Amino acid sequence: MRGFAAAGRALDPDHIMTAFALLLLCALAAQADEEQPDPLARAFALFAEMDLELQQALIRDVHARIAEIEDRGLDDLLALRERARRELVVKPWPGARFFEPEIYAPVQGARSFVPADSPDAELQYEVMRPWENVPQYFRRIRYDYASNRAFDLGSPSTPSQSLADLLYGYPPDTDLLIAWLERQFDHEEALDAIADFFEHAYCDRIGNCYAEITIYDAFASQSQIEMADVDVIAYARLVLHDRSYVSPIPPDARRQHLYDRMRDGFLQYFRSRVLTEAAANLFVNPEAPLRDEHEGLRNRLLVTFSLADSRVDRIRARLVEARDRDTFIEQIDALLEKDAGLFHAGEAWQRERNRVRWLVANAARDVLRERGCLAE
Repeated sequence: MRGFAAAGRALDPDHIMTAFALLLLCALAAQADEEQPDPLARAFALFAEMDLELQQALIRDVHARIAEIEDRGLDDLLALRERARRELVVKPWPGARFFEPEIYAPVQGARSFVPADSPDAELQYEVMRPWENVPQYFRRIRYDYASNRAFDLGSPSTPSQSLADLLYGYPPDTDLLIAWLERQFDHEEALDAIADFFEHAYCDRIGNCYAEITIYDAFASQSQIEMADVDVIAYARLVLHDRSYVSPIPPDARRQHLYDRMRDGFLQYFRSRVLTEAAANLFVNPEAPLRDEHEGLRNRLLVTFSLADSRVDRIRARLVEARDRDTFIEQIDALLEKDAGLFHAGEAWQRERNRVRWLVANAARDVLRERGCLAE
């Protein structure tokens, strides 16, 4: 777990944690017999024991406290959130969907979603690891890379989820802000059809479909997966505009060529989406976790934010100019080679954004302290 630094001091990672770590420590603190339990974990446990109305009132108090803070950096971030509220197109989420066999491969037979708590679904969930493709903060509003708008998933955050995000330095409605940032940074509209394909639910060859796992999750897991003719033919028709494939597809070089095209399409979309998600998430939280293999994007994006003076339009312009992730990396590396001081400018940007996160986190801590939950 990564800690984050405020201007002039290091933030203790034992005190400000991810939502998952907070919830875990909350449970442990309630049961532990240690003489000196972690104060914040204890505060979180006390909060969890409150009546719902008291929890909601405390969260409202934190939001009000944040609104009262006079700080240019925080004001700028909240102003972007209000812009997101005005500009982002948000529609109700239609729910998980899969490609229909009767349209693409009638000989395959019917498909249906299996219960999420079934042994088969749980096994697939562990293999495909879809949690690696979602952020650490609570997300009700999610950007959709196919339609270039956002979906409202419908379930509001619990007070405990809201408190965990606030203690980690996320301002209220971070999900809305980051979805809007993704919309600003997502510029490869030629990939929309590919994005739509990979957003469909993953299904195995015998017709079991998994509502909590997308085809994107399956490919991103780098696991050995099976693809039914239904989905393969859907890709050929909807992405490649090739209607020549029918089921059953013979196991020949032509089928392998289609598989290769599908893999190439995924990689192109994956690289684009990873860069866009990283830019949006790191802009709000420069310590947001990235996949290990994409960690190199962090400093390059921090440098980009510094060069753009935190202006979203300038960040987008640089991404558009680069066109793709690899070129973006090459361009930033070329700038760093000419001026190593840009790296330190990125670090300075990171410290400033983390200072703003401290303001949010400390507002939550102050309210917990005033309510008698936090004793430090």
